[in-house]
Amino acid sequence: MASKKLEDYKWFCPEPFTNYMNSVGGMNKPCCHIETKHWNQDIKSFRKEFIDGGGDLIDKCCIRCIKKEEYGVKSGRQNYLEKFDGKFAHKKKQLEENLDNPPLLTVEFKAQDNLCNLRCNMCWTIVSSGLAKENLALGKPLHPLLNNNPHYKRKSTFPDLENILELKLVGGETLAIDDNYKLLERCPSNVDIHITTNATVTPNFNGKDIFDFIPKFKKVYINVSIEFWGEKNNYLRFPSKWERIMANVQKFKSFDNCIVNYHSTTNALNVGYMLEIIDNADCPINLGNLVYGENEIYSIDSVPPLIREQYLEKYYTNYRQETDQIISYLENIEYDEEQMEHMLKDIRDRDKYRETCLIELFPEWKPYYDKFYKS
Repeated sequence: MASKKLEDYKWFCPEPFTNYMNSVGGMNKPCCHIETKHWNQDIKSFRKEFIDGGGDLIDKCCIRCIKKEEYGVKSGRQNYLEKFDGKFAHKKKQLEENLDNPPLLTVEFKAQDNLCNLRCNMCWTIVSSGLAKENLALGKPLHPLLNNNPHYKRKSTFPDLENILELKLVGGETLAIDDNYKLLERCPSNVDIHITTNATVTPNFNGKDIFDFIPKFKKVYINVSIEFWGEKNNYLRFPSKWERIMANVQKFKSFDNCIVNYHSTTNALNVGYMLEIIDNADCPINLGNLVYGENEIYSIDSVPPLIREQYLEKYYTNYRQETDQIISYLENIEYDEEQMEHMLKDIRDRDKYRETCLIELFPEWKPYYDKFYKS
């Protein structure tokens, strides 16, 4: 009997079958979108649910992709599935015929090191030593694995890369972690490399920096993490310097085999400012990483109705097709006033510590922010 085609399944994602991802702390997950608290590492049962058409694990673990698709926004699942009609097309039949023993095609490697020079408000301490150090100073909680030590570093286990098509390197700050360079040394030159970076540092390890490695590979994709275009980015991705980011972007672009993209989360503070990125970016942009989930105080749930109206008016008046997903989020994600209060209290604490001020850059938040900053 002929094997079933991927598109014939009810809600199929190839990533749990063909991807390997590890997280800080050593847990292996099918992808970076999985809700970790629900992941029991039972990959066989998880795969079976995709084959059978659904189940409790999918409902809990895949909530980010489920919600995106409900809002009419392209999800990580859909993006990965599309690869099997594109760059992975030659592997599609092999996967369809071997769901019980699928080929490993992609690896997302996270070194066991949370070293990062930035303190992005919406990040997590387990992947940012900078944020962890600040949380410690402010008396805010750290991830349990940190044990009150802001820098988490353990020995990394390097995966087998011999037959893969794509290697993703993420941080911490990817370019600041020596294990990532060790893996680039081991990686075959025919593998596509994807690197997520804040583009503020390019240090040397054993006499080499990232610019020495780029020529080794056929294609290198540099995903530069930004939240705004210009000065506002320095505020949320504190204490980055916009000029340094732009200078490094130009260096990356100087390589013929290097493709640079800007990647942004969509969060409560930047959701009204995506037009500035769209209209100014000199490289392709990806605005699809929605901050969402339990205890994610910087999610769009924290944006009050009056501010949403201002943002929506801006998007309606200056319509771009690229903002359809942003409009959908603002129109459909339910407002949570209690969560907004938690977010503004967090911003107040960080503003006082950093000597910054939210409303100097985002005056629309003044009626809400004053209440907490003065308390």
